[in-house]
Amino acid sequence: MFKEKEEIIVVAVLAIIISALLSGYGVYHIFGKQPTEAIEPQLSQTSSGAESNLLLTITPVPKTKEEKTTGNNELQDAQEVLENFFSYLANGQYEEASALYSWEKNRDLGNNLQTWPGATNAETLKNYCEALGTCLEVKVLTGVKTENNTYRFIVQFIKDNGEIFRHSFYPGAAEMTADFSFGVEKINGQFKVVDPPLYFP
Repeated sequence: MFKEKEEIIVVAVLAIIISALLSGYGVYHIFGKQPTEAIEPQLSQTSSGAESNLLLTITPVPKTKEEKTTGNNELQDAQEVLENFFSYLANGQYEEASALYSWEKNRDLGNNLQTWPGATNAETLKNYCEALGTCLEVKVLTGVKTENNTYRFIVQFIKDNGEIFRHSFYPGAAEMTADFSFGVEKINGQFKVVDPPLYFP
């Protein structure tokens, strides 16, 4: 009889264990253990890592500064040559100014620069500027490319007292102007001024 009771008890215990295993939690509950606490942190780290990778993937690429086009760069370079040319003249740096003027190809149709010729190109500029007093600092108003390698600028000249230089269009004219046109051309890979300083004898 005791043997039959033992068999019943064993069967009952086995039934409880099997039921607990099938539930996925009962066996641990019976023995007072909680496996979920050890599992959850690992799942949390995995989720956090996935979110981090996602953020790195969708981060937008920062915009780079827009570069100037070649045409705009050349216009700026031509303007700088013109400004330097007159700045050198205004400060008596005739050697430096001479290197920025196109002596072989220019728009000095009246050959005005040779009115006071010097032994060198730099001396010619010196004589010209001292005789006329028109070699002043320049302020560029506008600039435009007119044809291949050629740029035209509308400029004003600033006198030593800060006033804008003005002159009549032609001798005896009542109307005065402060805006003058000058050209810069790229010759053999270098920008050169092709118009001589103002000629108002």
